Amino acid sequence: MQLPAQVTYNDVVLLASLLYSGSDIVLDWDAFSSCHRPVHGWLLVSYAVVSICRGLHLVGAQHQQADGVDFLLNLRQKGTTSKVVRSALWLVTMPVFVLWTVVGSWWFYETMHYTPHCLPTGTHASFMLIWQALSYGWILMHLVLGGGAAVLEGRLRRAEGDLRQLADADVFARWGDDITQLSGYNSLPNRMRLGADVGLTAAEILSLPGVASYEEKSVSCGSCPTCDCPICLAGFQQGESVRTLAGCGHSFHRGCIDLWLLRSAECPLCKRNVHPKDAASNDDKTSALPAREVEESTVRARISVVV
Repeated sequence: MQLPAQVTYNDVVLLASLLYSGSDIVLDWDAFSSCHRPVHGWLLVSYAVVSICRGLHLVGAQHQQADGVDFLLNLRQKGTTSKVVRSALWLVTMPVFVLWTVVGSWWFYETMHYTPHCLPTGTHASFMLIWQALSYGWILMHLVLGGGAAVLEGRLRRAEGDLRQLADADVFARWGDDITQLSGYNSLPNRMRLGADVGLTAAEILSLPGVASYEEKSVSCGSCPTCDCPICLAGFQQGESVRTLAGCGHSFHRGCIDLWLLRSAECPLCKRNVHPKDAASNDDKTSALPAREVEESTVRARISVVV
């Protein structure tokens, strides 16, 4: 039997187990009538909310755009369906389940305290304890996922904030008007998604020296055979803003190298660190890489800025 996309056999087992347990409760419904609290009703509602949560997850995963990020970790849903499902999951069903689980714990305690022998079989009490433990574990898992989603969203917003500080007419002309709006979490480098400090902040980049208009200075092309920007591969034109990195002297269009420096604090050609506090460490590095490595570094730099 082939299951629909996103549905696993674990989902089938979960649904079958909840249906079996629910039908067992319905068959013994009258036997619970002497309980201090309606714990049987609480169980049925709890099963229903879990099924709804899982169903919403599957629907959201089915409709979100493929970006390699799990639906629960992605707060930037683009489709109307996935946005509605995300809101329903995080703002309605999960809060309801948390509250209902706490209520169930209190009801189970009162039932066992005032009417300990009301349950039709001893297995019901044991099962309720197990279900309570599973419910709290499920809540904890979603808290961790929600926290991870919030952290990723925060890092993405900080990256977009840095882009907005650096973006001007030159940047927009080279890379498009949507350069400050990242498409998703995969737009961040892997290390940045993990919280590593991989590049410079916008403030640090703006404070770097070496910016001049092309007609005001002779641009050093370093190891490049022509005076082209190694990132966009376009030649320097009169009046364009050019940044020459201190230490190595390699020059780039300011709108190109500034975006690169958000991702890496090293020159894309010679790998010298451009951060002033790390200037001493550059003495141990060569001022230029072999020609083949320079070419490979240029390609990587261009791809990183465009992405």
